[in-house]
Amino acid sequence: MPSGGWLLVSSRMEDDRAIVEIADTGSGIPAEHLEEGRLHVAYEYAYASELLPGLSGEIIEAVSCRYTMTPDEHFIIDRHPAHPQIVIASPCSGHGFKFGAVIGRVLADLALHGTTAYDIARFRLDRPALRAVKA
Repeated sequence: MPSGGWLLVSSRMEDDRAIVEIADTGSGIPAEHLEEGRLHVAYEYAYASELLPGLSGEIIEAVSCRYTMTPDEHFIIDRHPAHPQIVIASPCSGHGFKFGAVIGRVLADLALHGTTAYDIARFRLDRPALRAVKA
């Protein structure tokens, strides 16, 4: 990828259609490749064509997946500053899935005890990366 990350390509058959899925783990598909909600996948298609030379060139459907990500790419796990009985968590889509057990434990600790034994300072709402974000 031009800006880092990996381009992951997978394929499968669904009835009589070949489904090719392309996932960009870098900074995302550039805005110039998006037009009126329709994804233009020239770069991604060229890459997939190298791996799957039998592709016809006809794109039947293109879907873009959106996911949450904070500016510093860390989760949000904290108590609401004005309402400490409210616990806030954003484990950033699929990235947080592998941490589900420990995030669940931390959230339970915060909800039941108001604190946790785990160091969650980097996930707080008042960290520098989030202070710069305007709502």
